[in-house]
Amino acid sequence: MAVGPAAARAAVERPGQEPLVLAMLSRLDYETLKAASPAALRRSDRRVGVLLRDPAMTDQLALMSAVLPQKHRVGVVATPESEPLVRELQRAAQVANPAWDVRIEYAPDARSLAAALRIVVPQSDALMVLPDLIGDNQAATLSVLRAGAGAGLPVFGTSEGLVRSGGLAAAVSTPSQLAQQARLLGQKVAAANANASSNNGPLVEAATPASVRVNATVARGLGLRLPEERELTERLAAPR
Repeated sequence: MAVGPAAARAAVERPGQEPLVLAMLSRLDYETLKAASPAALRRSDRRVGVLLRDPAMTDQLALMSAVLPQKHRVGVVATPESEPLVRELQRAAQVANPAWDVRIEYAPDARSLAAALRIVVPQSDALMVLPDLIGDNQAATLSVLRAGAGAGLPVFGTSEGLVRSGGLAAAVSTPSQLAQQARLLGQKVAAANANASSNNGPLVEAATPASVRVNATVARGLGLRLPEERELTERLAAPR
């Protein structure tokens, strides 16, 4: 098992036939690794499992639907490198019930963020911060939160830190839950390793959201009465 992007890069290039689990990668970490080492991830003599550190976009949109049942427009400012996340979000939005209308603006650098927000905010019922260069940058995330607060829009994300900083809610996975999921993925990969000759690529799993985090102060400021965190967590765990 390799934990984190640096360990993952080293592990996939190392010789050996043992099944391998790459854990705690962001979606963009995985896409970078896949582009750099495609053959190493698809070797016929070794199966690879990948556990992404963030819940799937379908789970994030399910949370938004539970919190904002009458809304359907979500605005996102992304970077050019965020394209895999944007595609995942758009696919999830199309199959959501009800469907979400995703409004995307791109900010190639920090100076472009304000201009992109001025375009996307008036077109949106809520904003989402992706786990990308914007979501990983505190100053950029705060810019999105301020824009949302100024327009009276809730902001959703993928981390507890965003909720503490002024986001409305996020579906998150705890370290203990990620460890358990990594162990189960390892068992799947080990079982599949016997059939590695029919390898169709890595077994990739998004983190299963263990809990929902809500900023009650932000909810009151927006005039929203939300279900308890436990109830929202149970809704995300229910089959869809």
